Amino acid sequence: MFSLLSLKAQTTSVLRVMTANLTSGNAQKYESPGLDILKGLQPDIVAIQEFNYSNNAPADFRQMIDETFGAGFSYFRETNSGFSIPNGIISRYPILEAGSWTDPVVSNRGFAWARIALPGTNDLYLVSVHLYSSGTAH
Repeated sequence: MFSLLSLKAQTTSVLRVMTANLTSGNAQKYESPGLDILKGLQPDIVAIQEFNYSNNAPADFRQMIDETFGAGFSYFRETNSGFSIPNGIISRYPILEAGSWTDPVVSNRGFAWARIALPGTNDLYLVSVHLYSSGTAH
């Protein structure tokens, strides 16, 4: 599942922001099909859910970002060891600050946030959430 939004920034540049939950199967990891969608849509900024890839090592994520978006992109991924399906943010523009808020309902993810330096004078504040939608909390 994904959504895509294009906005005109103050500089009259088009900014493509999307959310993505495109993992494959029960592993809840990004693989070729989901990465191909991200590559094809060419977003500037992604609020990404279930942000797992390969062995979840920093080098794995750098490889994923470089191959899918480009070497100039930066990212933030929640690092709480209890988060099996962390949220994250991927950006063409510098991430100035980032962190995570605790989800009050479930313990396997949080709410990732970032302040991103856009061209011009405005920063973008973005929150990546993967809301729990049914059943009881785990």
